[in-house]
Amino acid sequence: MKKLFYSIALVAIAMCGYAQKAVKPNVSARERADKFVTMLDSQLALSNDQKQKIKQIEIENAKKIKEFRKQDESEMKKKIEQRKNLAKNLKEEINAILTTEQKKKFAEMKSELKDKMDEMRKKGPKGNKNNDKMPPPPPPSNN
Repeated sequence: MKKLFYSIALVAIAMCGYAQKAVKPNVSARERADKFVTMLDSQLALSNDQKQKIKQIEIENAKKIKEFRKQDESEMKKKIEQRKNLAKNLKEEINAILTTEQKKKFAEMKSELKDKMDEMRKKGPKGNKNNDKMPPPPPPSNN
């Protein structure tokens, strides 16, 4: 019985990648579990009892993963908000030290930097706006 359980667990772990690639994101947990059980059954010739148990395990797992994703998303939103607050506080602290003239120049510097960053984003990675193919590397030298 232990060997059977470990075999099923091993196959389930190994097939997680397969199940994620093969299933569309709009598929419900039950449909995903059905497809997974069908795939396992075709490979392992499962009994009806095994099918039911594995299906239930898959459904419970899907619920846990969904909760995990919700938690992760809310944590990311909190972190983004914290970073925005840090940036705002930094700006306020620096502006409190600068003179009026320095504040104007500092604002201009930030505006120029923002423009450069926007330009870089438009160009894409490594400034390749047209996504042209890079030239092939030179042939190896025969030294």
